[in-house]
Amino acid sequence: MLLGAQAIRAQQTVLTASNDATGTTGSVSYSIGQVAYNFNTATDGFIIEGVQQPFEIQFHIGIDEVNGTTPGCTLYPNPAGSYTNLKIDRNEIKNLSYQLYNMNGFLLENMKIESPETAIRMGDLAPASYCLTVSENDKALQTFIIIKK
Repeated sequence: MLLGAQAIRAQQTVLTASNDATGTTGSVSYSIGQVAYNFNTATDGFIIEGVQQPFEIQFHIGIDEVNGTTPGCTLYPNPAGSYTNLKIDRNEIKNLSYQLYNMNGFLLENMKIESPETAIRMGDLAPASYCLTVSENDKALQTFIIIKK
């Protein structure tokens, strides 16, 4: 009889917490904060592969979607490291700004958007979740949740 050995591969993740819970009917192992991903870009788009995918919350307040008033924004990479990029997909960007909030609702940064692609520095911020709102004339157009790793 011949036996062959095969390579065993497991998921590799960065965890913020993990534990084992045991009860009278059994036990379970769990982990929190699995943010492992691979961000791939090309000229025609991007894809994020990973264990835990980021999410976006998009809503519109006070402005109807008439004649292209909604900016059509893309935020990448998310989860973010030392920076994240905000891309605006419309020709007219004057009067646009972004506000960066922590999850307690405190305003951390309020900046005017000057170009179709804006780099937002995240390096000085602690690993956590943040809220980024894109506004036109002080009216919120689109909101993202940023995961800072």
